[in-house]
Amino acid sequence: MKFMDEADNFRYVLWTLTIIFAFLVFFGPDPEGGSLMNTAITLLTLFGTLLVVYLVLKLIQKTKYKDKESN
Repeated sequence: MKFMDEADNFRYVLWTLTIIFAFLVFFGPDPEGGSLMNTAITLLTLFGTLLVVYLVLKLIQKTKYKDKESN
C-alpha cells in the first residue's frame, strides 16, 4: 500500500500530537474557562481518530503481507 508508506512518515507526529492534546485536556486549565478547552478536546478527538485509523490500516496491511508470505 503506497498510502501506508506515506502515512508511516507521520506516525510519530500523530503519536506526539495526540499525547500533547491528551495532557492538555486532562491536566490543562479549568474546563469551564474559555475556548481553549473546547479547542483542545476537538484536536484531541481529531488526532486520536487519525491515530486509530492509522493503526487499523497498519493491522490490515500486516495481515495482508502475512497472508502473501504464507502462500
